[in-house]
Amino acid sequence: MVREARDGAARRLTAGLAHVTGDPEAFACFRFMNEVMRDQRVHTQISALRSSDPALSYKDARQRVDGAERREPSAWRPFQLAFILMQLPALTDPTAPARSGDRASASIGWR
Repeated sequence: MVREARDGAARRLTAGLAHVTGDPEAFACFRFMNEVMRDQRVHTQISALRSSDPALSYKDARQRVDGAERREPSAWRPFQLAFILMQLPALTDPTAPARSGDRASASIGWR
């Protein structure tokens, strides 16, 4: 059972990677998602800084966050990237079997 799930996950990861690298629209969507997630992360960090120091201006907080990002850029954790790649084909193809019926699920196959 574990082997089947692992093999299924590997197939979905491979398909997701092929999809994002082979379909320009899927790649554009993947890039847009990354930009939105980066912006969300930046604004969350700015909010946290300003909550801990109410006198801190937005501009100064943004400069701190940008400086920290230059020193150590944010990155996806492997499981996050795997999840996204596994979901992409179903998200961009309305006829994908994973979007309806018994396979309609956001899980990675572990049951």
